[in-house]
Amino acid sequence: MENKSGPLAGTLVVTGASGFIGRRVVALAHARGANVLAPRRSELDWTDAAAVRGFMGAMQPGAVIHLASPGVFAPDPNDPVLIDQECAMMQNLLAAAPAGCRIIGGGSMAEYGRSGRLREDMECAPHNAYARAKFEAGRLLVDCLRTGAVTGCHARIFGAYGPGEAPRRLMPMVIACLGRSQSVPLSDGTQLRDFVHVDDVAAALLDLAGGHAPRDPVINIGTGKGVLLRVAVERIASELGAPQDLLNFGSIQRSPHDQDVLEADVARLEAAIGWVPQQHFLAPAPLLPLL
Repeated sequence: MENKSGPLAGTLVVTGASGFIGRRVVALAHARGANVLAPRRSELDWTDAAAVRGFMGAMQPGAVIHLASPGVFAPDPNDPVLIDQECAMMQNLLAAAPAGCRIIGGGSMAEYGRSGRLREDMECAPHNAYARAKFEAGRLLVDCLRTGAVTGCHARIFGAYGPGEAPRRLMPMVIACLGRSQSVPLSDGTQLRDFVHVDDVAAALLDLAGGHAPRDPVINIGTGKGVLLRVAVERIASELGAPQDLLNFGSIQRSPHDQDVLEADVARLEAAIGWVPQQHFLAPAPLLPLL
């Protein structure tokens, strides 16, 4: 299908711009020639209603990609305060947004709380406060979208990976251990995951923020093609030239809510922007340059 995105109208605001995905969104937006504002947390507290109202009133953005989230840095993903903070940020943003502003909210596959090929119209059952916070903030956005006060969508992002990931996450941890010729502690590796490169996530978010307004209020961002965790890790080891016996599958237990299958249905994404990200773990091109 043909790419349906167009140039961003007016100023683009990116919240959470210093985060893993936010940094790539800002870089790509600049590369596309967009006028980008990306206030840091020290410059603007999105939980401060008066500050948000003043900023949005002065800047009058045409679009906002909202990626700021207290849950990213939270030591306890079950802290209920995360829900209040996430919802406060969304409420403040919606209350201050200029009429017709395009708002793309950054959600998570964790909202579904279930295993399978996940469609946006499925009932969600988030298992922790982080997932519940994303779900509740997304619901606030969807309710506002239905009034017509703003346009946009709530984008549920699947297994983003790539440069700039936190060292504790799976792929940086595997690469670091193998680089030191150390055994890699892993679960059984039978989980099917929809790994999507962070630059593809950034491109999809920007395309949702430009072009025609998305028809659907909730849209998955993934590849639509799951990969076994074991296959993904073995491919990394192979490209590094590391012995496969360093991959210690089954040495750690899976968490209680570690779903067997997390794969995105991407029909809505393709309808909205005209393309879907490639599943690089299933492609013949070298993977390591992407990591």
